[in-house]
Amino acid sequence: MGCLLSTPEVAGETRRRPKNVGEIVVFVPGLRIPMPLDFAQPLDDGLSKSLVERLSALRTRIVVMAGQESPITTKPRRTATQHGGSTLADLQQALEDYLPVLLGLVEKGGQLKHNLQFCWINQEDVVEKTTMSDSWYEAAGYLEFAVQKVLPQLPLELRNDLPLDLREGVLKALCLQALGQGVEIQLGMAIDSIKASLAVKRRLACEMVKYWHQAQQYIMDIPLANGWGEKHKLFIQWKHDEAKAVAYYLHGLILEEGNTERSAEIAAAALQAAEGYLKESKKACESFHMTPPSSR
Repeated sequence: MGCLLSTPEVAGETRRRPKNVGEIVVFVPGLRIPMPLDFAQPLDDGLSKSLVERLSALRTRIVVMAGQESPITTKPRRTATQHGGSTLADLQQALEDYLPVLLGLVEKGGQLKHNLQFCWINQEDVVEKTTMSDSWYEAAGYLEFAVQKVLPQLPLELRNDLPLDLREGVLKALCLQALGQGVEIQLGMAIDSIKASLAVKRRLACEMVKYWHQAQQYIMDIPLANGWGEKHKLFIQWKHDEAKAVAYYLHGLILEEGNTERSAEIAAAALQAAEGYLKESKKACESFHMTPPSSR
């Protein structure tokens, strides 16, 4: 995938930095924010006081920072901290400090796993709360970790109690969506580069199609009836059709370079397919924006 920026510099040449990668549209469901939790009483007889206090302090730090950060996650500028970083970077560090302690206790089979009621609220709808007495749910904040490590640890009845936007198919679709949009950024830089060949651009476009296709396969059968769920499905459909339009278009351009009548015919068919997928992507885009909550 790193065909553009990972190539070594040519001696005597200065690499031109891409100035514009085009417009990138990102859609994700509402983020969840942890609610305060008192560790002391449920764990009073099972763990040392110092460990309980440490666990409580680490989680309280996350609750406070997540509450401060969530209102500004949609803004382009990050709030600087006294250490010169950003609140998001500090929040990530807080999670990395907290999760190993929590998981260490869970994996030892202690009473922590089921004795606490972990409650999280949806940033987009504070009335929507998800509460579970399973510490694996608390550790599911990292997307890939949630899919690979946490969900297999949850009993089937708990997995069935998860909100629809936290089901395995949706989480896997989000992982693939992130990969697809990462390739989209690479393709934008390749298009802006005079050194990137049509073959390189086509390969990136085909890779993008693969990720969006897999994302659509995971999410298409999940009954996401609410506005956000339907909007998420339409977003994936839009980006999938758009990726196919780009891939067929670039394939057609490559075939046009051939000198045979057969290659010209296939090129025309590819360009026609690209036009068809472009129309479908525009329809899906319009449906996405019109579906509540409306967006532009």
